[in-house]
Amino acid sequence: MFHADIDRTHPTIEGMATFALGSVSKSERESLAEFLDGLLSGNYTPEELQELWDNSGADVFVPDTKNLIAVFTAMRQQLQDGPSPKEPD
Repeated sequence: MFHADIDRTHPTIEGMATFALGSVSKSERESLAEFLDGLLSGNYTPEELQELWDNSGADVFVPDTKNLIAVFTAMRQQLQDGPSPKEPD
């Protein structure tokens, strides 16, 4: 769900995370949380995280690993907090 103009429609890290999670079903949330836990575990260097992102196919260029980690962290926190009322089942 990360597209080239996401920063225009969702200018904050939290907004980007919310938008990205908007297409994640309840059944996918647990797997995504586990995946994000792995990314945020400290087992990856910033360079490895950047390489993973650059090879993900996302249309968004993230030049700074600090912001990439911030998006991952915001997504993980929102998953922990539970779905918003407008997220799909």
